[in-house]
Amino acid sequence: MSERTSNPAGATSGQGGQKQEKSKFRMESQQERTARAKLQMEKRWDKLETARNRLANQKPPKKRGPLRRMGGAAGHGVHGFVHGKLYEVEHENVGTEGAHRSELAGEVVGGKMVRFARKRVRTRPARAAARAESQFIKAQADYQTRRLAQEQPEAFKSAAARLWHGKS
Repeated sequence: MSERTSNPAGATSGQGGQKQEKSKFRMESQQERTARAKLQMEKRWDKLETARNRLANQKPPKKRGPLRRMGGAAGHGVHGFVHGKLYEVEHENVGTEGAHRSELAGEVVGGKMVRFARKRVRTRPARAAARAESQFIKAQADYQTRRLAQEQPEAFKSAAARLWHGKS
């Protein structure tokens, strides 16, 4: 009677004949870590260069044209006239006074939100460049630490040295 096994390769079921399966939790070698850190550093350098180029190519904000300035001045005049009329009526009705005060508060909040949004849009390239530079510096420090650990393993023998140079 022939014996069939579920193992297609025909390996024996004894402990001596089994192959060692690769663990999915395999530890990386020092060279692999260093190579990965170098690759990360190079990617961060590319992002830094892109961010710097975008910052350099950013155009300054344009001034408002004459038509827009005249429209703004007319709008401010109308706004002042309406608020003046509301101030005249406020002493007669407490509800009108409360509504007008809440309207003024809403206008202040709206103006601050608009200014904040404009500033965030205008400073985006500068913030992106600063963030990319920070990430590049960290990646460069990680790569140099790993390279030093690979070249001079005795420098990382003691716990104090590992703490000083960072984890490797």
